[in-house]
Amino acid sequence: MSVARVGRSCLTKQTAGLDGVMRTGTDLARLLSRAAALGVAMVLVVSAVAGARTVNLGPAGPPTGKIRVANFFLVGGNKPGPALDFYDSQQPGKSDKPLISNLGYGQISPYVAPRADAGYSNLYIYPAGSKTWGKPLDGTRSGENIASSGWVQGQQETVVMGTDPSTNQPTFATVAEVEPSKPPGYTTALLKWPYGGKGLLATNVDGLIENTSKFGGIDLRIDGKCPDNTLTTGKPAHDSNNPTAPAVLSNYNAANFPLAPGGHKLDIVADPGPSQGLSQQQCDVAKSELSLTVTVSPNHPKLLFIYGPSPAKLKAVVDHIDIG
Repeated sequence: MSVARVGRSCLTKQTAGLDGVMRTGTDLARLLSRAAALGVAMVLVVSAVAGARTVNLGPAGPPTGKIRVANFFLVGGNKPGPALDFYDSQQPGKSDKPLISNLGYGQISPYVAPRADAGYSNLYIYPAGSKTWGKPLDGTRSGENIASSGWVQGQQETVVMGTDPSTNQPTFATVAEVEPSKPPGYTTALLKWPYGGKGLLATNVDGLIENTSKFGGIDLRIDGKCPDNTLTTGKPAHDSNNPTAPAVLSNYNAANFPLAPGGHKLDIVADPGPSQGLSQQQCDVAKSELSLTVTVSPNHPKLLFIYGPSPAKLKAVVDHIDIG
């Protein structure tokens, strides 16, 4: 007899800088090394904040990293946020143009390469059409960086902009797609490509408000079954609270599902409520909140974004991962 999954953790969406598969916290060594390298730049930023805006703090180095942004920020937890521009300068000058322009709710930007300072690059958030530093921006202020520790050469990441339901502030979670081998600690969230003749569907839920005091979580049913995702070690990811239930999607930057090439039907199903998970058998037959079809191939991994104000009002969009 299957036992319903209980005790799911109420996970607040994480900030950028998570480069592992499991959400176990920011890599401290990685963060400290970047902070040390950016020490001079930090001083300049603090000085500019304290006084009048007199200098353009644009980066002077070459483009570093390959980054895109998925915008799923909800004002007040239910209203789509404003369209946004992203610059690689913390205080863009008159001649600076946004690397990402007018990115609206539910949209995914192209990959861009921000210029670097001290070997690290970043992107800074502004309302579309504005360059006013410090202007209120629905829970944050314009000019804030979206990655806590920036990017280095050789990194490719998708930054997912979601919503912290307790503060209604934006969150920035990272799907690490390609990571340099050195220094240690740079770990991809994706299964190593290629995938033994199979295609890869990776799933991210950082844009969805779930696992709160009001809402339960979600599960993904593929071709009629709710499978465990596969860890980058190649082993299945089991629910730690109940091994007879599917692994919890929100525990991962990217939940990986190797699939046979071709089309697959996806059904997103919701738990009955907070801390009331579905057993494996219940998940396989639960009502679908949203259905879609995705086609995968060995050469074109896909990333499924599930987002929205609650498991009952969710949306989904599929985009490619630019690898190969």
